Amino acid sequence: CVSIREGKGSRRGEGRDTRRSTHQESNTRGRRRDAMQVELGLCDGVVESKRRKNRTKNKCKGWNEKGGNVQADANETMQTTGFQAFLGRVLFSAVFLSAGINKAQELWSNGGVQTMQYMKPKLDALAVQLAGTVGQAAPLATLAQYYQYLLVAACVMEIVGPLMFMLGSDHGARIMALFLAGVTPIMHNFWNAQGMEKMIEMIMFMKNVSMLGALLMYLGMKSDKSKKEKED
Repeated sequence: CVSIREGKGSRRGEGRDTRRSTHQESNTRGRRRDAMQVELGLCDGVVESKRRKNRTKNKCKGWNEKGGNVQADANETMQTTGFQAFLGRVLFSAVFLSAGINKAQELWSNGGVQTMQYMKPKLDALAVQLAGTVGQAAPLATLAQYYQYLLVAACVMEIVGPLMFMLGSDHGARIMALFLAGVTPIMHNFWNAQGMEKMIEMIMFMKNVSMLGALLMYLGMKSDKSKKEKED
């Protein structure tokens, strides 16, 4: 009986040990499974993170869905637009620059006699009109001594302004706008002319007014652009 009991006890102990080992193995397998799932999850997270980073980099580089480089296209467009703007400034400034050079050559050769013959009657008429508003006589002989300085100033403005404008300076546009605002109503006063001269002066007047409007529009657009850049 004792031996039978001992055999039963030993078998019960072995059964308990077996159950314990089986339970431990199942726990170990569960831990390994959990660890593998965690590792797989981490790997998936790393891969997804890398994919997101790559997508972000590609977006930052400006690649579109077709594989074209948007940034390169934008740079090319900016270069083309910049060249067109430069060419436009050159063509716009050509009329001022050629007139200024011609006046300077005439001043150098004969003191600007031909241009002074055109300027003097118009400046005298302006002086008489201004003097009449204050009830005094215009000292035309005294004023005529300073007309040549006005011609020199016009030459400088017609040469310096266009050159600065061609190089992209806003001050060049301001100089040309100031020149047009001062010269147009004085030199092209078509309301005091008659016949064919009136028609010619009206055409010149409207031409200068349209150029003045273009310069003012250019300065306004540049001002708006600079304000937006400051806000950004």
